[in-house]
Amino acid sequence: QLGVLELLSKVALASSSVRAGGLWSYLVFFLSPGTWSKFFNSGHLGADGWMWFIWMLLIIGGLLLALLFAAVVSQGAIVYSAAKYAKRESAFPDDAEAWHKGVGHFWRLLSLNLLRKFVFILMALLVLWSTVNALVEPSGFDIVLFFMVFILSSLVGMVVSFLLVYAVAYVVVEEYSFGRALSSAWKLFLGHWMVSFEVGFLLVLTNIVVLVLAMGALVYFFLLPVLLGTFLAQAFGSLVLFK
Repeated sequence: QLGVLELLSKVALASSSVRAGGLWSYLVFFLSPGTWSKFFNSGHLGADGWMWFIWMLLIIGGLLLALLFAAVVSQGAIVYSAAKYAKRESAFPDDAEAWHKGVGHFWRLLSLNLLRKFVFILMALLVLWSTVNALVEPSGFDIVLFFMVFILSSLVGMVVSFLLVYAVAYVVVEEYSFGRALSSAWKLFLGHWMVSFEVGFLLVLTNIVVLVLAMGALVYFFLLPVLLGTFLAQAFGSLVLFK
């Protein structure tokens, strides 16, 4: 979905809770030397305890790497399948074929996604700085600066999200290198920037509509049996049915 909704949620989270959004605060916490010194000095695990602790870290790290690998490869497989679907007129390629295409482009796809995440973190930190600046002895200019930074960060993040999708398509479908894919994606965006923002806006609007409909469906799904059961309990005077 172009990653637009993810960007807006991260920027909004950074401005509302004075954090850089996502797992950034947890990452800083776990990478802090003070955190680990307190952990090592807090208790005595013993040799077997340390062995199980290290084994647990290896398992968690392996699961995270496996999840990252599956996510990146799946992105390439989806793009490849979509391209084949468009060319063959409603005919999807074999799952194994699409998966292997994603595996073959893993490192370039991973680099593109890491670049987008890096830009997202920079945008969130920029919004974080403007938020703190607007909260500590704010002036009229600080408030205006915050809104300018917020809008600018959102626009830059949206452009980067569009470029990622285009670059991934160039890598998977056209077999472009990392640099050539980024260059071609930028040229494609410049030629169709209005369409890109229109699609991004429609996707955000669709997400909102689907969320509202899903919430309404859940309320209806859970509330209707309660109303029906209450009506029948009153009609038959059954305390058991009411309960």
